[in-house]
Amino acid sequence: MNPIEKIKNKRTPIRSAVTKLITKIQNYIESNCDDVDNILELQDQLIEKELSLKQLNAEMENLIVDASEFDTEINGSEEYSEKIVSIKYKIKSYIKRREGNLNVPSSTQVWSGQNRPQLSIKLPEIPLPKFSGKYEEWSNFKIQFNNIISTNSQLSSEQKLHYLKAALTSEAKNLDY
Repeated sequence: MNPIEKIKNKRTPIRSAVTKLITKIQNYIESNCDDVDNILELQDQLIEKELSLKQLNAEMENLIVDASEFDTEINGSEEYSEKIVSIKYKIKSYIKRREGNLNVPSSTQVWSGQNRPQLSIKLPEIPLPKFSGKYEEWSNFKIQFNNIISTNSQLSSEQKLHYLKAALTSEAKNLDY
């Protein structure tokens, strides 16, 4: 078995696990589940799988010499990466909605007895993706930027352009718009 086939054989069950995790997370979100901790645990598992996929994809990209096979693999990798970024965004939105629906006391309030509310965890903000102009960064940048900025209906076209300009670094800053 050639090295590319070995990597594909390792990657297949990971992709399957990613699909199952995404489905499970979507089901929790759609059912308006109160168990945010469980959703966050599933997200951690998803991130672990995402890292494994990135590593295997990088190994495969280094081995592929045929341009059409390379394009096919890149498209497949982008598809899974896009699904993962999308579900992460849905998780963040869901948690923000849940926090907005709860009257969560400040962490300095003292609670006694059995009626202590469970405080939710404040997640860090998702940073704006950066693009330096390197071809190998384009795919991830495009997916992240589209999920965070381009598809955000609350932003005007001018705001989206501003965010795009702010995301460009190095060589990409010199591009003509």
